[in-house]
Formats: sequence, C-alpha cells, structure tokens
Amino acid sequence: MERFTWAELTDSVQVYRETRGNSRVACRIYQERLPNRRGPHHIMSALVDQRLRARGSFTRADGRGRRRTVRTPAFEEDVLWRVESIAHRMRSSPETVWRVLHDQSLLRYHRQHVQVIGSRDFPQRLQFARW
Repeated sequence: MERFTWAELTDSVQVYRETRGNSRVACRIYQERLPNRRGPHHIMSALVDQRLRARGSFTRADGRGRRRTVRTPAFEEDVLWRVESIAHRMRSSPETVWRVLHDQSLLRYHRQHVQVIGSRDFPQRLQFARW
C-alpha cells in the first residue's frame, strides 16, 4: 500500500462509509471533493476500512508498516561504488553524476568524505577518551 497521510486515510474511510461500502463510487466522490489530493485506489478504501474495524488502527497487524532497507555501511559503499561506475561508463566524473542527482532532487543528504580510522589510531583515541 502506498504511504498515505492520516488525513487521506481518514477521508478515504469516511467517504467509503458514506457510500455504504461501494468502493468505486467512494473513489470517484473522493476525487470530486478533494481534487488536489492523490486519490486512493478503489480497493484501498475497503482494505483500510476493514483494518480500522478489526484493529482500531490504520497500522498493519504485524505492526511493521512498510518494510525498509537497512542502511548499513556495506549498502552505502555499494551506492557510492555504483555512482563511480556510472561516471566511468559515461566518461564523466563522479562529481558530475552527483550534481545531476542533486539537481533532480534525488539526493537527501550531502556526501561527506571522512578520514579512515586505522588500528594505529586506537591508543591515541583511548588516551583522549581517558583525558
């Protein structure tokens, strides 16, 4: 199920109940009343209403909601490697690829290079922590 706001879900269920469970009519009325909002699929209104009646909540029975990818260092390295690979295949620099992604609003954060902490740094870090 796409992610909808609480207001969209509530309005969807309200219209669905007003039409006595006729999901196709409810979908049409929802679009007429709220033309600036994205409309739910006709099946979604019935599913959300059923979930609300059974659980008293819009959340899924297992409480998870939408599954998300775990963001690990390995995943981030893979993303960075793929950007480098795209740049290489297109005979461009990685910075140009990042700039295009940024200009298209596909980046939510700024890439930041940091120094690598090696095994020789541990005694200095320990000394600083104790200080």
